[in-house]
Amino acid sequence: MSHFRLAPVLILLLATVHGQETKPCATHEWSGVQHYREAKLAPAKNGPRVVLMGASTVERWDVIKTFPAGNYINRGIAGQGTSQMLLRFFQDVVSLSPRVVVIFPGLNDLGGANGNVPAIDIHQNLAAMAQLAKANNIRVVFASLLPTDPNGTHPYAKTVTSEQIRELNRWMFQYARDHGDTYADLWSPLGDAKYNLELKYSVDGVHINDEGYKLLAPVLEKRIAEALAKGVGRASVKGEYSSEE
Repeated sequence: MSHFRLAPVLILLLATVHGQETKPCATHEWSGVQHYREAKLAPAKNGPRVVLMGASTVERWDVIKTFPAGNYINRGIAGQGTSQMLLRFFQDVVSLSPRVVVIFPGLNDLGGANGNVPAIDIHQNLAAMAQLAKANNIRVVFASLLPTDPNGTHPYAKTVTSEQIRELNRWMFQYARDHGDTYADLWSPLGDAKYNLELKYSVDGVHINDEGYKLLAPVLEKRIAEALAKGVGRASVKGEYSSEE
């Protein structure tokens, strides 16, 4: 099967990136595509290859320690939004030929680092990554955004609201349901009765500690197993990115 079937997502990619305002710099520098270009992969194990794609929460995750029996690859870059993830998706995911990709968007598009990205652009970026994965026979797991602690020291703890997080999580859940993908609820295990990140799992009100990662690991493994069992989701470029409850 060819790994160069890009046509179904080119329109989405061009439209989405065109709509983003960024500081003047080289495209490759902004996208972070050079970050993992020379990365060496650990020897392949018997299990299916899984790539975790995201921002700081992914980059901080020691996947070798957390998933010692698995063939997990970390492709997180701190500070990135979904447009940057999309631009490096082919190199950092597709070219590695994984069986599963976990798309973990993080808070940067919501917190202001990328200019408060409109929801429709975030949706299109996530959909384009999913379509590119499925065009290359890669199963898709959408990982939910995590809760925050409004009393935390990280700026996003105060600028990103619980409702913003829940709204994007709802969209990912609905998109996964409608397109045959898998949704991993990593939000609920960490949240308290007020939908805030529990203090015992928090580093700064946004990022989680080792105990938090330990709690999420079995949840994510279960959803990855489900994705492997049900196969590749339905590919579509019809613009179904704004479904609502």
